[in-house]
Amino acid sequence: MVPAWDAAIEQLDDEVSKDSNNDREPRDLLGRRLNVEDLAGNITSDDTAKPNGSSIAFLFEHDGASILFGADAFPSVMQRSIESLIRQRGTGKMKIDAYKVAHHGSCANNNTDLLSLLDCPTYLFSTNGVKTKHPHPETIAKILKTPSTGQKKLVFNYRTKINDIWDDAKLKQAYGYSVEYSTNSNGGIKTIFLT
Repeated sequence: MVPAWDAAIEQLDDEVSKDSNNDREPRDLLGRRLNVEDLAGNITSDDTAKPNGSSIAFLFEHDGASILFGADAFPSVMQRSIESLIRQRGTGKMKIDAYKVAHHGSCANNNTDLLSLLDCPTYLFSTNGVKTKHPHPETIAKILKTPSTGQKKLVFNYRTKINDIWDDAKLKQAYGYSVEYSTNSNGGIKTIFLT
């Protein structure tokens, strides 16, 4: 994997430096709010990068709490694993307390098929969004549109112009979710107590 990792890092550096228009931000044209329905309906290509496919996603369970760490895993691989676990446990969905959203919220790593398998109230995003403009708006829209029990909470380790748009009172009321941002100026995720 070393040659594949080196090539991927070099390609990413080239893409970021060449593409100043690498702008995945949802557009707020003439003051109109985000269209969550349209964003959630966008069909996006799945990730195929070898380095991302070699990352390790895992489910952490302890003392009644559970967190799915998505790493940079391909959505199809996570989906197959989750479906297998659902069959073994005899449940309709995988009930977890939190999902550390795969690949910082990339739409190539979080599709509707994967998200629909989760019954999850808390979605954790760990990124400052500088290079790749993560999390992508399609991912958050798909999370908001995925049925689950209880209100959803989006937790970001930074407040950025990319994720600040989700802290909108009308959107939060319409889609029944809340937003939290780190209070740490360095972007560290504060401790989240799962109950």
